[in-house]
Amino acid sequence: MRVVSSLLHPDDLARLVEREYDVAGPVVARLLRRGFNDTYLLADSAGERRILRIYSRDKYWVRSADDLLFELELLNYLASAGCPVSHPYPRRRGDLLGELEAPEGERHFALFTFAPGGPPGEDGSLDIERARALGTGIARLHVAMDGFGSPRHRYHLDLERLVDMAVTAIAEHVGPHQQASYAELCTLTERLRAYITRLDLPEHAYGLIHGDLYGGNIHLTSAGEFVVFDFDHCGFGWRAYDLTNFYPRQDSSDAKREAWPAIAAGYASVRAWSEAEQRAMPAFAACRELWDVGDWLGAAHWAGHEVAPERLSQRALDRVRRALGSFRWEG
Repeated sequence: MRVVSSLLHPDDLARLVEREYDVAGPVVARLLRRGFNDTYLLADSAGERRILRIYSRDKYWVRSADDLLFELELLNYLASAGCPVSHPYPRRRGDLLGELEAPEGERHFALFTFAPGGPPGEDGSLDIERARALGTGIARLHVAMDGFGSPRHRYHLDLERLVDMAVTAIAEHVGPHQQASYAELCTLTERLRAYITRLDLPEHAYGLIHGDLYGGNIHLTSAGEFVVFDFDHCGFGWRAYDLTNFYPRQDSSDAKREAWPAIAAGYASVRAWSEAEQRAMPAFAACRELWDVGDWLGAAHWAGHEVAPERLSQRALDRVRRALGSFRWEG
């Protein structure tokens, strides 16, 4: 019987960490979350917490261990540059990425510093001061990323990944009663693709980004500092895309709408942000909605097809419409 994705026992992983890393044993581990990877919370004998990630196999954006090392080396570079990010510990042998044998085959693992604090506000809302600080922090992250160079491979969050992947994946779930909504979705996404393609953006508008920046991957500490983690989806893309989850949709709360101008102002205070990028935010926000659908459908072989419910094309269409709002399509 073949295995697609196994769940490894926390006690065995605790022993693995004791062998592989310079930590004070005994280590206690517990499963924190199953998602695109399996994440475990660890505590050593002194009570210090760490995060162990067991990377899942067969992810569409990872070709080899080289992609994973790109992420880990980037994080250490950002940490050394003073960016508040969760970053990897070296193993006893000095490298950052380990391998273990699981029932489905080889899986990689890495141990990360713990990100203190908690998510910054319900539904992404923040007070004005912290919203501005969040925008400033994201801009500083982007500026620091400009200094990172690597010969290793990492993917691009381009239109093929942001738009085409979702449209293609949704097509496999379109039933006879969804043809009209799917056709409308295709028409709208073609218009979206054409708009972004002809955007006249400065060169620095595209570069390394987090790729999945939202409240679930950011903690706010008691000292008021933001700590960013989970760079699993990092890659090359439009910098504006990293801000899309904080950009208000038609159905967003008043608090989120009020926070956005402060986030945008904080970002602009650190990194030059062209008017063209700012005008295009609804389009990039629509891309984010599409990517989210395509990303989960891309993992359906091990996450389950519950992510592809009835009326999937209509739901995707509704999400894109809410992101675009009354967007004007001038280039």
